[in-house]
Amino acid sequence: MPYFPRKISLLLTVMIFVVVTPFKAHAVDIVDSVKVRPTAEGYEITLNFLVQLRHLASTNGSKTNDVQIQMQALNFSALTSDELTLLGDTGPVVSWNRRKGAPIEDIRYDGSDPQRPLIYFLFSQEVYVKVKSSPDLRSLIVNIKTDTKPAIAEPKDEEARNEHEDVVLPAPKSDEPLIDEEFKEDTPVSDAFSAEEVKSGDPEKDHVFSNAEMAIKQQDYDKAIQLYTKLVNIAQGAMKKRSQEMLGLAREKNKQFAHAKAEYEKYLQDYPQGADSDRVRQRLAGLITATKKPKARLAEGEVSDKDGEEKTADAEAEEEEEWESRYSANISQIYFFDKIRTGGESQISRSDLDTDLDMDGRWSNEKYDIRAKYAGGYLYQFRAGEADDDRLSRLNIQTKYKDLGFLWKLGRQTQTSGGVLGRFDGLFTSYEQSDKVKINAVVGLPVDSSSDVDVPTERRFAGMSLDLGKFDNKWDFNIFAIAQNNQGTTDRRAVGGEVRYFDDKKTFFSLLDYDVHFMDLNILLLNFSWNIDEDNTLTVLFDRRKSPLLTTGNAILGQGVNSLSDLYDDFTEEELRKLAEDRTAVSTTGTIGISHDINEKMQVFADVTVSELTGTPASAGVEEAPGTGYEFFYNLQLITNDNFLENDSIIYGARYSDAQNSDTYTLTLNSRFPFSRDFRLSPKLRLDYRTEKDSSDHRFKTRPTLSVNYNVSKHVSLEAEAGGELTRETSAGEKQSTQELFAMMGYRANF
Repeated sequence: MPYFPRKISLLLTVMIFVVVTPFKAHAVDIVDSVKVRPTAEGYEITLNFLVQLRHLASTNGSKTNDVQIQMQALNFSALTSDELTLLGDTGPVVSWNRRKGAPIEDIRYDGSDPQRPLIYFLFSQEVYVKVKSSPDLRSLIVNIKTDTKPAIAEPKDEEARNEHEDVVLPAPKSDEPLIDEEFKEDTPVSDAFSAEEVKSGDPEKDHVFSNAEMAIKQQDYDKAIQLYTKLVNIAQGAMKKRSQEMLGLAREKNKQFAHAKAEYEKYLQDYPQGADSDRVRQRLAGLITATKKPKARLAEGEVSDKDGEEKTADAEAEEEEEWESRYSANISQIYFFDKIRTGGESQISRSDLDTDLDMDGRWSNEKYDIRAKYAGGYLYQFRAGEADDDRLSRLNIQTKYKDLGFLWKLGRQTQTSGGVLGRFDGLFTSYEQSDKVKINAVVGLPVDSSSDVDVPTERRFAGMSLDLGKFDNKWDFNIFAIAQNNQGTTDRRAVGGEVRYFDDKKTFFSLLDYDVHFMDLNILLLNFSWNIDEDNTLTVLFDRRKSPLLTTGNAILGQGVNSLSDLYDDFTEEELRKLAEDRTAVSTTGTIGISHDINEKMQVFADVTVSELTGTPASAGVEEAPGTGYEFFYNLQLITNDNFLENDSIIYGARYSDAQNSDTYTLTLNSRFPFSRDFRLSPKLRLDYRTEKDSSDHRFKTRPTLSVNYNVSKHVSLEAEAGGELTRETSAGEKQSTQELFAMMGYRANF
């Protein structure tokens, strides 16, 4: 197919994928995306969240195929209702790129306790696991070490290799150097040029070269190609020679075989003699052999062209433009039921069918990488008088121009850096000016809730940011400026930035958001983590932010209106600004915690948290809201593996909350028992006892739950959960009892 019609066909496919779908979106999954990257010993799995979550406990260093991870929501009292909804999801669809080869069978999020949600990983084989939070607390990083190395299997013989429609060369084994056999000690690249000999004397070129070497070691071939291409054009001597060779290798490993062939041929043209040239010549010959397609059988009487003739330039160019496509989809249907009985009266508080759909399409070639995403669903109510719920959470298309380092993303999306405060409808662009500088721009319309299916038009924002680094392979920075307008009124004007530091033992992250319109600090976040040794990790966290985040739109809180323009007749712009400040509290949280690996199967974690939420004054008919004062929270958790069954896990928890008006004691137990590879039971129990400080009122709550998961096949699983909550309380001398019964059941499928 000619190239231009192929592009038109691709565009139509993307449009159909995004627009034609039978579902509207249910609440967006709290796990925004999952990235899988091969490492030297296995894989690195990164879960990116829409809400900041801190890793509390998991059994690090243990060998298992079933992992249970305890998380904690950051600054829980300051979260918006939409963020609380995300945290409380009882089982969103979590999808990942299954072509990466990681032995992942399932990833699940359990928000039955939204303040301390659980994340489950199920692997197809036993792996060694190491878990940590990212410095900005927006991601969970799970490193797994596998017995089988991450590699692409090579057909065992030439006939089998020729049967493959898409020829894929084997990836390097993780216990070997990146360079293959002909690059090893008999004729290694390092013999041709040592690290010192490749130095150019120009700090800028040496820095680019160092980053290129690091990129190819980390198997980040796109970045390696970009950097080596730059070096080929600006470097001289030994650095230019090595860069030309490694550019060919990077393209080969990236499966850009025609480009790799051209780079190797250019190398041999420039450097025809020597052991290095012999090595490249051998690699070129192997590449040609591996990618040669079997000849078509000639019809009787048909005469072939010259035997072994090379492809024409047009045919080779067309091959280079061929698109690789892949699609994935996840669907789930879960029925929820909840019944509450207080005294002698019963009420069904929930009876609905929740359908979720998540689709991802990707089309790429050597120049472009195009991706379309959609998360959708529908909540059908069985109760009379209740409205069905349709929500839009994610609907966007993204294109990356690999050679230019330019990317754009259009549609409903989420950004959590650069001054953007979450979900919006709009356009995000990014240009990688160099390996140290990335320029970003964004324009959009903020979306407060996934229930806002229509594009909101009242508020608009525009911003720019710079990503800088890495410097010294440890530091990177972000600086931003952003402005937001609300129906003709300045809503927000902020400047700020982020600082990240990480080495083998320590990580540090800071975020500053300062509003120059209100001349007030919106967010200050500091997070520090230190791996003291192999068994002990110290974490320190400080978070101070406006609650809700300060904008002029906060003026409508308590006024009984839905739009800022409804107040224009009664208040001046300055008065609206003062109202917004009056309705905005300040939330401050400080935490210090330490985790200790007792052995491979046991880990203990303890932390102490101090928090305060300030009050807000009475104004414009809205009553004063008192502050909480300083509240103290003490937490202790023990997580164990292989207790009664192989690969089972239990998390024991004890918490004490010393609030301004009450004391609360909590015991929790979260367990997971794999009776077989496909069948799991997860009993959970929570006990709460609360006493009021200024009276004899008290409350005792018991909440047992049992979950069942059964994998029907590799792509389909069934699940069910049932439980109850019994609350007995004494208030003003009167005793009351409340019983709640809840259940859910359904299926999940991935394609």
